[in-house]
Amino acid sequence: MNYLAKLLSRVGHLKSLELIFSKSELTDKGLRSLSKGLQSQRFLESMRLEFSRCEKITDVALMTLSKYMQKLSSLQSLDLSLFGCRGITDKTLKNLSECLQRLTLLQSIDLCLSRCFYLTNSGLRWLRELFKRSNSFKSVHLSFIWCGWLRVEGIKYLSEGLQRLNSLQFIDLNFDSGGENITDEALKFLSEGLKTLVSLKRIRLNYKECHSLTAKSLNSLSQVFLSLNSLKSVELDFSECEKITEEEIRDFYKKSKANGLELKVKKKKAPSFRFDTSFLHKSSPVFKRMPNS
Repeated sequence: MNYLAKLLSRVGHLKSLELIFSKSELTDKGLRSLSKGLQSQRFLESMRLEFSRCEKITDVALMTLSKYMQKLSSLQSLDLSLFGCRGITDKTLKNLSECLQRLTLLQSIDLCLSRCFYLTNSGLRWLRELFKRSNSFKSVHLSFIWCGWLRVEGIKYLSEGLQRLNSLQFIDLNFDSGGENITDEALKFLSEGLKTLVSLKRIRLNYKECHSLTAKSLNSLSQVFLSLNSLKSVELDFSECEKITEEEIRDFYKKSKANGLELKVKKKKAPSFRFDTSFLHKSSPVFKRMPNS
């Protein structure tokens, strides 16, 4: 890792950088070393850092990364994946928020925090602070798959931050496997935030396996669609949301299409299985007494 850090400090001024360490043995020490090498790339405009399932990295290394990343004053697009990094907590979001607020040219952020099991509502409060102070974002992608500690309060924080993004054109939020925690009330708060985004053209929302959602959530989203004249395309996933019926989805679809909106709605039922247990019956040869040898 020291070699890569030295290489980054010696090469010419890069415009784009992509580093992928998925499922690697990357440690805090290695990531800290790499982070120091980034500080020389002050003309970097686009960066992708893939740390998916690097289970040995923690908040400590991400604090160092944030420290040096804030010096990338030309950065316009950031794609950072911490999928399955179990050592990541709200502290990382705090450090990232404070770092990204300094990057005044940043317009696009793709932040994957899926399976970061120790992320809580407090972490989303730091995202709110980021969006309040950096309102030039045009594209925001956030993924929270299997973040089991997120509740209504956290979604409210996120919504309050989104309301400040007057230039936002595309938003992608993934709450797949939200279970019982992502409720109609949470989606109502989120909808209130989305309604204020007058430049928004595309929405993609994933609520697969959010079992508490009902038709009330569809009504909240309908109000969003009616409020935004700029909106052109919407993709929604309500797969395995058992309390939302097929008929309710069809009505929602018809109303939205009537407004001239390009709408894609996914609503798949949970897979069902039929298991033949007849072979377990006592008359089955499996249960016949073995003859004496």
